[in-house]
Amino acid sequence: MSFAATAIGVAGSVAGGMIAAQGGREQAGAIVNGQLVGRETALELDNRARADMAPFRDLGLTAGNQLEQIIAGNAKLDDLFKGSSLYDWQSEMGTRGINRQLKARGMYNSGAGLETLAMFEKGLVAEEGAKWWDKLFNTAALGSNAAARMATGTTQTGATLADLGLKSSIAQGDAVANQYNALGGAVAGGLGSVAQSILNKPYLDKLASGGTRSSAPEMDFDPSVFSKQ
Repeated sequence: MSFAATAIGVAGSVAGGMIAAQGGREQAGAIVNGQLVGRETALELDNRARADMAPFRDLGLTAGNQLEQIIAGNAKLDDLFKGSSLYDWQSEMGTRGINRQLKARGMYNSGAGLETLAMFEKGLVAEEGAKWWDKLFNTAALGSNAAARMATGTTQTGATLADLGLKSSIAQGDAVANQYNALGGAVAGGLGSVAQSILNKPYLDKLASGGTRSSAPEMDFDPSVFSKQ
């Protein structure tokens, strides 16, 4: 093989390696872009989910704070419903009904009658208080569940991003390694071809010049013996 042919082969090998290396770079870039798209998508969905759950979490916080104040004695449960239209209507209708019964029995404004009205009012407060306590407790539980779901979703998003980043880094590393391996292998192959050509050149030159052609062997008999008959 001539040096010109060797040079062409080396150039082709290196060119092929450079093409493969460029492919590795593009592969690494595509992996990075994919990782970024996946990351943005995961964060966007997590933020959207948190925004959807935020109102329920806020309601739960408000209800929980009210329960805390009532338990600590800094607020009264009665204040949540006394004075409301519903409570006032129930109190008025109940009082009217009891007074009619007391008048019918001749007990209106009597001690027993007044005690009956007082017991009715206390019973109404206790009933409404129990309802409002359950409402606050259930609302606080709703907020707690919303907060727990938000935390779980964010934790899962963090795990997804970590896994995505790890896999992306590994894939990028493989792509870059393949890039350098392709280029290094092409260069090494080209240099090997050059070295082989240099080693073989003296022998190829000698063949081309006829320097290794052997002379005709000498005869060790007389050919004339075949003509003597």
